[in-house]
Amino acid sequence: MKNDEKLGGKKNMSTETLDNWDGILEKFLKAEDIRGDEGTYQINNVQRLIREGNPFIRLTLSQAQESYIFDLNKTNSAFCQSAGFTPFGLTGCKIVIHKVSGVRNPQTRKEMTGLRIKDIKEV
Repeated sequence: MKNDEKLGGKKNMSTETLDNWDGILEKFLKAEDIRGDEGTYQINNVQRLIREGNPFIRLTLSQAQESYIFDLNKTNSAFCQSAGFTPFGLTGCKIVIHKVSGVRNPQTRKEMTGLRIKDIKEV
């Protein structure tokens, strides 16, 4: 079977992006990535995505030379809305994220250290 047949039969679909993992393996921001209790990040990009039929907002963040992905849960989305920001309006802002103990993982129901938005600053 030819590569284009494996990719749904589209003859003009490029396979060059399948030669490496660039842009696929992204680093999601985790509590371990934050030194101390909080960190400040630049919001470089905002996307509206759908997971299992539910829309959510994904932020691409940077700090120094590191880039991270941060998906907004309902709590963090509500914070952004109450602070007066639209999703698009977050682009270019500085965001302060802090660690919160005792947050339950919705999939495993286990307690963990979660990440909450503490402040958003327009630059």
